[in-house]
Amino acid sequence: MNSDMVFIQQYAVPYFGVLAVGARLLNIGYKVDVFIESIEPDLDSLKNLNPRLIGISCMSPEHKWLINISKAIRRELPHAVIIAGGVHAMLYPEEILKETDVDLVCHSEGEEVILKVIAETGKPTHDWSSIHGIAYRNASKQYVFNPRAEVVPYDDAILEDRSFYYNRYPQLAKDTVHRFISSRGCPYKCSFCYNAVLRDALKGKGVYVRQKSAGNFIKELSAQCSR
Repeated sequence: MNSDMVFIQQYAVPYFGVLAVGARLLNIGYKVDVFIESIEPDLDSLKNLNPRLIGISCMSPEHKWLINISKAIRRELPHAVIIAGGVHAMLYPEEILKETDVDLVCHSEGEEVILKVIAETGKPTHDWSSIHGIAYRNASKQYVFNPRAEVVPYDDAILEDRSFYYNRYPQLAKDTVHRFISSRGCPYKCSFCYNAVLRDALKGKGVYVRQKSAGNFIKELSAQCSR
């Protein structure tokens, strides 16, 4: 069973970024799956999915895990394109390119970036130079940092689709606590949080603090309650 893209993560909970990017791909008709390494430490089932694009979502404390999992994926699926995303990737793309086996780093919000990346993976040769929002190594092994992409409008965002999580891991649907997010971005500058740094990094790329429409948020809650 081939998938167009598989998201890989360490922890057994739906990630907000993966939900957003996955919903964008599913809405267009791509086959999307998820692989949670803490549930399935063996990569055999990932090999059976045979994706052409693999996305690894992580935060900064997971950097060592990113190094190890990207190396394992490269060994088992040498022809797949690997892209790292998430807050860690947005803030430290150079470190990721230096220390891991990923091909690309998404240093912007990913919903629109991923559409261009996955389209490029379907071509015989890949040209990443025109895709805003990513960093990569060129043919000379030099690091290239394309301009950051525009932030994603949020009031009319595509609804979260948790089906690809629950289809593979039905136990997640039975959790007693489910997380939802009604806004993106934060106006504050707490010293312990990455948010102020991220806001500065995305300055000039659109409105940073955004909210979902109340109607869309209620639809997402209702979809979970109906399961």
